[in-house]
Amino acid sequence: MPAGAGWGMPRNEVKEILHEYSRSSLPYTVLVPSARYGLYALAKLLLRPGDVVALSPLTCRTVVHSFLRAGVRPCFLDVEAESGNLDVECLALRRLERVRAIVTTNLYGNPDRTPEIRRIARDRGWLLIEDCAHVLRTGIGGRWIGTMGDAAVFSFRKYFGVTGGVVATADARMGEEVTKLVAAECTRPAGMRDTGKRLQYWLELHAPERVARVAGRWGRCVSRIAAPRGAAPETGVSVGDGDPRFFALPDSASILRAAASLRTLPRLVEERARQAQTLLDRCGLRAGVSSAADCATYFALPFLTPERDQGLRRLAEAGVQTNYLYPPLHSVFSEEAAGMPLDEGRVAHWSRHVLPVRLGYRPEMESRLIACLEGLASDQPSSELAPVRDCSIF
Repeated sequence: MPAGAGWGMPRNEVKEILHEYSRSSLPYTVLVPSARYGLYALAKLLLRPGDVVALSPLTCRTVVHSFLRAGVRPCFLDVEAESGNLDVECLALRRLERVRAIVTTNLYGNPDRTPEIRRIARDRGWLLIEDCAHVLRTGIGGRWIGTMGDAAVFSFRKYFGVTGGVVATADARMGEEVTKLVAAECTRPAGMRDTGKRLQYWLELHAPERVARVAGRWGRCVSRIAAPRGAAPETGVSVGDGDPRFFALPDSASILRAAASLRTLPRLVEERARQAQTLLDRCGLRAGVSSAADCATYFALPFLTPERDQGLRRLAEAGVQTNYLYPPLHSVFSEEAAGMPLDEGRVAHWSRHVLPVRLGYRPEMESRLIACLEGLASDQPSSELAPVRDCSIF
């Protein structure tokens, strides 16, 4: 049985998903409830309580919650002005004697300078964990993101819109330990709820549109009725440590959708690339993209503008999704974090000025989105504008 597959799961699709990630990332793969659970599992298995893990202050707070749940303390590092990812030059100068592991973020699909971070980690005896929740197909230094660390975690939510994720490891024993932890801690979907969502998915694929809409409403009702007591609603928003879904494996419908998305991955990547390049060519705003990337598929295209809040309002009025705005986490977790010197001004500048525009939008949204961004660019002083370049998008 594939690692992480449980009774009632579509086993062929689980096997297909794990094979795809072992082919494109690291060889030993495990199905997990989410990328954040994957980080927690790796920290629990590979680190000791009280150990320090180094990471970017520009990431989701649930990343930090996952490490704290495992008894590990975060240490926040400087970020580079270009992409908001880890600043390798500053990292090389810091001693960081208490650090046992380092985590890359690959913010919005921008690749961290992982080959250089890997060399530093090897020299200092650190574990390297690649957080690939924002990554689909991204390369740097002739290597794919997700292939250079001791382990990598992936999320289905960001690109496929469903629950679940994968942990990939370079070491077979590490993969076995993650598999055992998942088997011991994680729960299978409730039978009635899982059946309802699977039937809903089948109807959406095969039934006429009107029937599929009715099925969707029916499926959501069944899911709410059958949900475990105390479970949070399925909003797709990250929630706190008390959420029962932290240990819940993906339901059958999520697995089927993820497998179907992976089968059409080239088309998905091509459309994301087209959307990203169109926005870069047309909008006139500076994009916070990495010049070191060989290629990148963006989860969200990070524009930088002093009129960020105005941009958020304009895009919301046009019905365009803009989320995944991260506060500087060294301020949020000041008591829990290991105290390290940090260029707080640069972190705050990125957090305050970034306007991440979600890609994967519907074709009919494109003209409204471009109009909003062009209007925002025209309102900026000319000194704030920067030439837009082709950033070798996949």
